[in-house]
Amino acid sequence: MGQEPRTLPPSPNWYCARCSDAVPGGLFGFAARTSVFLVRVGPGAGAIPGTPPFRVTGELVGHTERVSGFTFSHHPGQYNLCATSSDDGTVKIWDVETKAVVAEHALHQHTISALHWSPRVKDLIVSGDEKGVVFCYWLNRNDSQHLFVEPRTIFCLTCSPHHEDLVAIGYKDGIVVIIDISKKGEVIHRLRGHDDEIHSIAWCPLPGEDCLPINQEENSEEPELPNGKVIAQTPVTKGCYLATGSKDQTIRIWSCSRGRGVMTLKLPFLKRRGGVDPTVKERLWLTLHWPRDQPTQLVSSCFGGELLLWDLTQSWRRKYTLFSASAEGQNHSRIVFNLCPLQTEDDKQLLLSTSMDRDVKCWDMASLECCWTLPSLGGFAYSLAFSPVDTGCLAIGVGDGMIRVWNTISIKNNYDVKNFWQGVKSKVTALCWHPTKEGCLAFGTDDGKVGLYDTYSNKPPQISSTYHKKTVYSLAWGPPIPSLSLGGEGDRPSLTLYSCGGEGLVLQHNPWKLNGEAFDINKLIRDTNSIKYKLPVHTEISWKADGKIMALGNEDGSIEIFQVPNLKLICTIQQHHKLVNTISWHHEHSSQPELSYLMASGSNNAIIYVHNLKAVIESNPESPVTITEPYRTLSGHTAKITSLAWSPHHDGRLVSASYDGTAQLLSRCSHKLMAPAPLPSADGSSRCERGRCRQQVRAVAAAPIAPQEQRKVEKPSGAIGASSRHSYPLTILSNRDQRHAPAAGCKRRAGYQCVWDALQEEPLCNFRGHRGRLLCVAWSPLDPDCIYSGADDFCVYKWLASMQEHSRPPQGKKSIELEKKRLSQPKPKPKKKKKLTSRVSVKQELYDGNEEESIRESAGPAENGSVSEQEGEEEAREPELPCGVASVVSREPVICPPLSLGLEKPKVIVNNKVTLLKKEPPKDKPEALVIKKRKARSMLPLSTSLDHRSKEELHQDCLVLATAKHFKAELNEDVSADLEERFHLGLFTDRATLYRMMEVEGKGHLENGHPELYHQLMLWKGDLKGVLQTAADRGELTDNLVAMAPVAGYHVWLWAVEAFAKQLCFQEQYVKAASHLLSIHKVYEAVELLKSHHFYREAIAVAKARLRPEDPILKDLYLSWGAILEKDGHYAVAAKCYLGAASAYDAAKVLAKKGDAASLKTAAELASIVGENELSATLALRCAQELLLARNWVGAQEALQLHESLKGQRLVFCLHELLSKHWEERQLSEGESASSSYNTWSTGSAGPLPERVTAVWKSAFGLDTPEQYQAALQQLQTIKYPSATNNTPFKQLLLHICHDLTLAVLSQQVAAWDKAVEALLRAVVRSYDSGNFTVMQEVHSAFLPEGCDHLRDKLGDHQSPATPAFKSLEAFFIYGRLYEFWWSLSRPCPESSVWVKAAHRRTTSVEQSQQLDDAGSEETDTQAPQPEPSKPPELDMRLTEESKRMLNTCKELFSEKHASFQNSQRTVAEVQETLAEMIRRHQKSQFCRPTANGPDKNDPEHEAEQPLPSPQSLGKEEKNEPLSLPELTKRLTEANERIAKFPESVKTWPFPDVLECCLVLLHIGSQCPGSVTQEMQQQAQELLQKYGSTKVYQRHCQTFCT
Repeated sequence: MGQEPRTLPPSPNWYCARCSDAVPGGLFGFAARTSVFLVRVGPGAGAIPGTPPFRVTGELVGHTERVSGFTFSHHPGQYNLCATSSDDGTVKIWDVETKAVVAEHALHQHTISALHWSPRVKDLIVSGDEKGVVFCYWLNRNDSQHLFVEPRTIFCLTCSPHHEDLVAIGYKDGIVVIIDISKKGEVIHRLRGHDDEIHSIAWCPLPGEDCLPINQEENSEEPELPNGKVIAQTPVTKGCYLATGSKDQTIRIWSCSRGRGVMTLKLPFLKRRGGVDPTVKERLWLTLHWPRDQPTQLVSSCFGGELLLWDLTQSWRRKYTLFSASAEGQNHSRIVFNLCPLQTEDDKQLLLSTSMDRDVKCWDMASLECCWTLPSLGGFAYSLAFSPVDTGCLAIGVGDGMIRVWNTISIKNNYDVKNFWQGVKSKVTALCWHPTKEGCLAFGTDDGKVGLYDTYSNKPPQISSTYHKKTVYSLAWGPPIPSLSLGGEGDRPSLTLYSCGGEGLVLQHNPWKLNGEAFDINKLIRDTNSIKYKLPVHTEISWKADGKIMALGNEDGSIEIFQVPNLKLICTIQQHHKLVNTISWHHEHSSQPELSYLMASGSNNAIIYVHNLKAVIESNPESPVTITEPYRTLSGHTAKITSLAWSPHHDGRLVSASYDGTAQLLSRCSHKLMAPAPLPSADGSSRCERGRCRQQVRAVAAAPIAPQEQRKVEKPSGAIGASSRHSYPLTILSNRDQRHAPAAGCKRRAGYQCVWDALQEEPLCNFRGHRGRLLCVAWSPLDPDCIYSGADDFCVYKWLASMQEHSRPPQGKKSIELEKKRLSQPKPKPKKKKKLTSRVSVKQELYDGNEEESIRESAGPAENGSVSEQEGEEEAREPELPCGVASVVSREPVICPPLSLGLEKPKVIVNNKVTLLKKEPPKDKPEALVIKKRKARSMLPLSTSLDHRSKEELHQDCLVLATAKHFKAELNEDVSADLEERFHLGLFTDRATLYRMMEVEGKGHLENGHPELYHQLMLWKGDLKGVLQTAADRGELTDNLVAMAPVAGYHVWLWAVEAFAKQLCFQEQYVKAASHLLSIHKVYEAVELLKSHHFYREAIAVAKARLRPEDPILKDLYLSWGAILEKDGHYAVAAKCYLGAASAYDAAKVLAKKGDAASLKTAAELASIVGENELSATLALRCAQELLLARNWVGAQEALQLHESLKGQRLVFCLHELLSKHWEERQLSEGESASSSYNTWSTGSAGPLPERVTAVWKSAFGLDTPEQYQAALQQLQTIKYPSATNNTPFKQLLLHICHDLTLAVLSQQVAAWDKAVEALLRAVVRSYDSGNFTVMQEVHSAFLPEGCDHLRDKLGDHQSPATPAFKSLEAFFIYGRLYEFWWSLSRPCPESSVWVKAAHRRTTSVEQSQQLDDAGSEETDTQAPQPEPSKPPELDMRLTEESKRMLNTCKELFSEKHASFQNSQRTVAEVQETLAEMIRRHQKSQFCRPTANGPDKNDPEHEAEQPLPSPQSLGKEEKNEPLSLPELTKRLTEANERIAKFPESVKTWPFPDVLECCLVLLHIGSQCPGSVTQEMQQQAQELLQKYGSTKVYQRHCQTFCT
């Protein structure tokens, strides 16, 4: 298995004449979407021995639309230069070594269709567009030439390798011309013979016409006369052959000396194409390659992807050789677009091909066999899944309608990929392997299909007969539920398939009976949990590995935890406020079994939450529990989270994918030590007591910080805990309400991946390789350092965590740069109305034809349906504007000449600016002349016009009329014909003739577009029913006609109204149509019509007015409208709809979705009004927490007082308020105050804080009796908060500490002193774990002002269960006073205090040097402290009695059992760190080792590895002896065994670092001799010598113990 990064790139672009190229030395490039991917081929690729020698090395990013051409410079010394053309209208020149643009131009006004770098001129790049314009661009002199040769669409062009001025151009209509660019594009030859598109042009590699044995006398007629002139036989036109390939299925060889074809090769119809009709021209792309060292042979593509090697010496026999004829399945399965030769560093001749089957293949020209294949992707990489049975098989769900299965551990092929397309027909959005059955892969698609593939057979997949209505978001295998739905024990599978769709349903499919109906689990959830309100829309499903717990993520951000077998709801997590995208359970094989209860989740917010569900699952509560606090919070992403994956190799390590463009790992943080910190304000800010700068102090190592070192580690910060990246409660960072739907045209962002240490909330590394939004991520099951990720940039990357240089997503300028990089991706153009023109963009045809090919093709994934295989996620491109229409791009327009005959001489057109002539505005006319009365249109215009003819014609009319009137019964044929011709006379004859006249007049009205006049004529006849029928058929019914319909009868009127309503619907006048339906009493039809077109307000008004109040359609209208409003973010109106539907529970939930205090308060009150007390309490608590962030304690108490069940929380908030007020009062002396809203009880009281708290509780909340205290205590004891870390936000930390302090005060009031001690200890430990020393000291001063003696008296018996907790609490108290004493000795100008008495004295030089030595012991060996030039008189510090008593109590800190326990923990941590470092070095050495000839023995980088540090053996470190893996494993085992032997009390209750306390005491002894007894110093040194062998304390032990 290779330990190097890999890339599965996007598919090469289709229907481009030159989109790939290669240069000698082994560098190959191909255009894919908007960029160019570079592949190193040959020995220089650095591939693992035994695998194909190629590697994807980079990408050229810069174009904003599809790259249509790519060519290298084939001049020695310039192999690093290449050129690209794009549909964005630019040609760019690149340096592939720096991957930067060297130069570019935007000369073309139309889509560029052909590009080539001249093989003769070093700096000449020739390009042509679809309007026939050719530009020659000279790079070195930045000059260009514009040529217009033919008014035809250019398909390809190739510069001559023998003459620097000759260029051959192929056109869409089959014409090939050879021009001389030195003569302004003069046509040398116009070659006619093809009758369809020219796909490829190849010059013969050798000059002259002697290389082919073609009879020169054959067909010796005169050559064609280009432009009407005979071309002189110059050396330029002599001695050169040219080959062209066309869509007409022929290859033609042309003679440049004679200007005509000398050989024609017809493509053969090969039988191996599977029966597909080979005569269909649309299936063919004929590309050519003329080998440089084999001028008598020509390589071409064929109908179905085959490659042919033609023998030009035997053209009359059409002799050809099929590539890879002996090995079946090595050829391409679909048409080939590009062929390019490559010569490797070891002089091996290769040929590279790109095809519609999305493969890049490499061929050995010596054997004509396929060397290797590079697969690619034609759509978004939506899903990744590793097989749990066939380890190393990675399934990839792609938007091009295919599933890839990548054998990532293949030894012979790094890209061993197998494609599955049968029966898919849509974008593959979800994948899931069967946990135990080999080769069984479940997939879900964009159109709602769920199926099962057997990857070890060629059978089509089994498809479930039950489809989702929308996209399948996720799949999961789990136990069958309920049992009865799938039959008895003997005829049901052990695992069933669950699918979650975009419509919000989770279906259970029986894998044994997929043709049966799937089961909607919502039915079971409703029945088991007696739920009557609307269930939330499900968006994610995840089963715990043991199959006993199922988690469902919902659209409203909640996560529900269910227990099998009946799906009992045991827990609801209300943490996210947006749609949940992904849920992931921790693996079961952790070294700590409790970690298997960790569940990570990500939503449309940018924050990842980790919850520990151990307590909830093990307690199995009777009623569902609501969790509102996360166990861990991982913040750093800036956009929605799309995928999460736990590492199967580590404990608590998580990788995440996000729309912000990165993938993210967090490192385990070491124990943090506190230096002196200022007093925190209530809002979290820190201020020094004497007006010094604000600061936040955190030490790096576990050793104490010497006073001399304090100023070096202090970092300015505006708040304690400023390193946190979010506030508390966590705010919503994203407002996007939709999951990543696989729809085209959606907005794009760059995506990142992050790897986290979830237990410590720290990022480990950040991957930024993708250029699009990340959609999926998977951790390799074999390599702990290897991660795979997929995104909407059509790429799947394999990357190594240890090789990433970033640890967090980019901020500031870096994120802007990545956003610019992302914007280089293709964007869908807005569709425009098509102009009436016969000339259509040929590239548009080809580009859109890409999808048509995929639909018609049957040799590949023919059933891809409507999936666009080239730009599977993009909208169709707009057609290019025809010549003469102004271009959208702001460039000077090119005047296109009229179409010329073929014999006209081409002209060079110069750019001219077009000036529009301004017309003078018309003069103002008098108002009386402007307003004219419009004359009514005549009803009988034809008859009227016939009565205004000449006098002779009118006289003849009179004669004909008189004859007809006089001889009524004896009219001869002549008179009848005259009457027929003179129809206007019907006005004066009988009724039949009148009807005939009205019929002619009516037809005239219809032809002139006046149907209303025709209808009036028909009404005059009395044919109302006929008028209505005709108007309905023509869609010309009007209100007047419908109003007259009752004259024809009741049934005719009903029919007319229905027909008019249908016509109005076609005209999108839905409200008017509904009104007409109401007029015929079709109320339900009118309501349904309004609802189906989203006129919900009108539909509800009609239903309310016309239907019974209990009609179910009214509730359905409310719920449907509410769901749409909720999706659009109109939560207040949606809540009204739910209230109208009598679904108050849903109304409260939707009101709370916004998450602000006002919305939460309203939702809580609403829930309380309708009797949903549990929901109301949850929302009220969230509202109070939001108000707490704004320091509005009055509003918080008002929100909580609605519920008696929240009385305990009111006590916590009260203590929080009093504590904040207490701190604020202590800061008022500095002249600063914060704007806050306090209750009246927080002011005007004095005394110790616990007494003030109990007094306020009694006066404000009526807590007076022990029973009331006991009830409040029981309420709060059920709430458990996670432990604190260095990244815990200060406000969240303060709330959790106040909760513990409230428990302590309540326990004291009910005389539960053991519980009080434990609660106090938890509060102290929280501040200690968060690294906030100031808060810990404030807790001591407020609740233990006289120390812990009174608690010892209350506990009494030393055998009390709370004694270990008390000892830990006492130790932390002494620990804090010890630091305060040490800092008092370290002030620059100490004054007399409770600890010392200061007096000035002079210091001898000996003492000065001694003090410098002591101070310098903490510095590095290379930096020595410099004495100050002038030193003031030093202070003689004498200890007070208080300080002496405190130092005597420090003996309690010298706990040997705690020192031993802590030493074992440090040993385990250092051994794990050493093992991790060994793995990292090994991986780097494997990656960096040369693979061509093995490692260089003289290379110092490949000498013996540097010895790794030993955590406990100084001797081996000094000898530079590396530690072996067995020795490290042995030490780790011994340390874990020692830890297991310690009593539970030692492992349960934290204790200050014993060795740290020893070092502080020794420092005090050195600063203030005689202050620490010799016995205590001896004891401290013994503990350091015995337990200070770890790296953290080795330097300090050498200072004090040697």
